[in-house]
Amino acid sequence: MLLAENADPGVVQERVRRTTDKILDPVYLQRYGKTYQEQKKAGGLQEYRLQPLNDVHLYSSHMGGTGNILYIYIFIAIGAMLICIASFNYINLSTARSVWEAKGAGIRKVLGASGGELYRQSITESTMLNVIAAVGGIVIAQLVLTWNTPFLQQFIPDKFLSPVLCIAAAAFSLLLGLIAGSVPARLLATFQPTEVLKGQLVQGKKGTGLRHILVTGQFVVSIGLIMCTLVVGRQLNFMQNLSLGFDKEHLLTVNNIATLGDHKLAFKQSLSSENFVVSSSLCYGTVGHPENSASFTPVELIEEKREDVVIGIPIFIADNDYLTTLGASLLMGHNFPDGLHEDHQQIILNKEALRSVGWQDRAEKEVIGKMIDVNGRRYELAGIVDDYHFRSLRDKIGPMAIVSHYWQSYEMLMIRMSPGSTPQAIKSIEDHWRQIAPGVPFQYSFVDQDLDMLYASEQNLGLLFMIFASTAVFVACLGLLGLAMFAAERSVKEIGIRKVLGASVVSIVIRLSRSMMLLILAAFVVAAPLAWYIMDRWLENFAYRPPFGISVFVIAGGLTFAIASLTISLQAFRAALANPVDSLKAE
Repeated sequence: MLLAENADPGVVQERVRRTTDKILDPVYLQRYGKTYQEQKKAGGLQEYRLQPLNDVHLYSSHMGGTGNILYIYIFIAIGAMLICIASFNYINLSTARSVWEAKGAGIRKVLGASGGELYRQSITESTMLNVIAAVGGIVIAQLVLTWNTPFLQQFIPDKFLSPVLCIAAAAFSLLLGLIAGSVPARLLATFQPTEVLKGQLVQGKKGTGLRHILVTGQFVVSIGLIMCTLVVGRQLNFMQNLSLGFDKEHLLTVNNIATLGDHKLAFKQSLSSENFVVSSSLCYGTVGHPENSASFTPVELIEEKREDVVIGIPIFIADNDYLTTLGASLLMGHNFPDGLHEDHQQIILNKEALRSVGWQDRAEKEVIGKMIDVNGRRYELAGIVDDYHFRSLRDKIGPMAIVSHYWQSYEMLMIRMSPGSTPQAIKSIEDHWRQIAPGVPFQYSFVDQDLDMLYASEQNLGLLFMIFASTAVFVACLGLLGLAMFAAERSVKEIGIRKVLGASVVSIVIRLSRSMMLLILAAFVVAAPLAWYIMDRWLENFAYRPPFGISVFVIAGGLTFAIASLTISLQAFRAALANPVDSLKAE
């Protein structure tokens, strides 16, 4: 609908509801023998809701849409964290380097330079570095977009960066340069020239506390992202390998069977002579995301005036080979027989549907043959199927029904193929299709791949977390390497004296690395509970998930410690192995 500019969507929504009720009353009366108002009182609801067109992509994930605004917020947050890590690195290295720049700043102050001039010089340097980085980032982003990477096209369909985005990136880089450069600029501008030129500046102490805080902050983000990556990966692996209660392998669906019209059954029968076909079934409703729903109540409960027992259930429509083809287990009763009369249709329920009406303890003879009311139409209960995951693993197994379908308006043919026959089988199925429907496209898919697509957003999230975590660790370790180099250079004479007095290389390496490793340990202590809280909230979206074990924390912590210790140790060993004569021969 295109609404007038001054229209209230809430008012329009209410008018749509009233109009729907008015139109559906005679339709339901003719089809089910009850008015829509009576059906609604019994729990059946048919409702149409309005949604702004701009919101469809990012705010429809609850209906199976591909976009999810939550993930956009996550990516923005992670991007901000990565920028913070880079800014922290710049501040850390600049404050550490300020000791070496202090003498130059002191001489300039003696010659008449003001603190403001030194401040502006440092800010200008920081801003120019950010602008150069922004230009490089824009060029790289444009090159990546022109590569037509399918993964990126899921998120960014455009092949060219807009001028507005480039200007925004440049403006943001200027702002970031001002913010990141302000701390080292202020530190440099406040050095007293008398202390600097007399050599009374305590080397390495100025800004040490700030550097420790920033290093810890970097690794809080890095360790947290590693933990999130591991949790998402475990959940994906769990969902892909969990037993679903039916056999999803070697199961193919021909998705546009409805285009065959009255030749659907003939197509199915033509495939039965092929050796690669174990069984096949005409059906309606996709495993993983059922499309139809209804309300059901046992007729005997209706007769007992038990209006409180009205259960909303997803409905699958199928022929008598459905459960055999799917590989689900029938616990009671039988499959649908051939040739059901229009006035005598049957239904198969799962165990959860049986529990929902309190029949879970009844024997087979007390259940099979009972009449079930589905939206006003009555079906004979033919069997009970064991519970299986007919929806994604985000949802618990609930009540479900499979009903016979006398008018046979099926929309797909599900085929179970023998193992190892897939390429030849698809070619043969397509040949049969061409004989019956020449010129009509042959469209098929595999059930296991369709089920994996239910978790496409989680797969993308896991991959992006891995990329972000790798980038965060790499950038953090670059800063750590720089600080280790400054620490080693600052302590070069101390290292030389210790070596002359008999200190071993290992003891010197441990002394140089200890303070940094303690900071990473502190980061781990902070990151672990934060990551646990965030991932525990994310896992609430899944009814089925593996236990949140300690292994995630051990792996994330161990991996970070290993990478960080390697980064620090390389520089520490280099300093410890240096000849003490070179560092002590001149003061």
